Amino acid sequence: MQTMWPGFAVPTLSPFVASAPVTSRARSLWVRLSDTPGVITQLTLPATTRSLQFWSTDASIWYSVDALPGPIPPTVPDLIVPAADFAVGAVVLPSVLLGVTLPTDTLTHVLYLQSQAASPTVLITCVVDTL
Repeated sequence: MQTMWPGFAVPTLSPFVASAPVTSRARSLWVRLSDTPGVITQLTLPATTRSLQFWSTDASIWYSVDALPGPIPPTVPDLIVPAADFAVGAVVLPSVLLGVTLPTDTLTHVLYLQSQAASPTVLITCVVDTL
């Protein structure tokens, strides 16, 4: 089922079912982030990318699409949390498969990755239209 959500990188349960017509192909890449924690890695996605899947085996990875992520926010101990405390991006947890859906446009999108760990690896799978 196609989503009408206008936002970028909308979480989805199964990007291969929700946004991958028969004319799509999956393309995967293992990415090793910087040896220095907190350094941002930038990946330019293929222009026809419709959804992404992330899998990290060894660390939490902070990601965002088309905007620099973070900084990775610290834990907020307050009982009242203002909206300004939220940071750009979301987290890929170790050993948890995460999928996001991108808008159906012809723009080139950029994926940014960051971690507080040194040299984590993440598997990124793009579902790309082949037409």
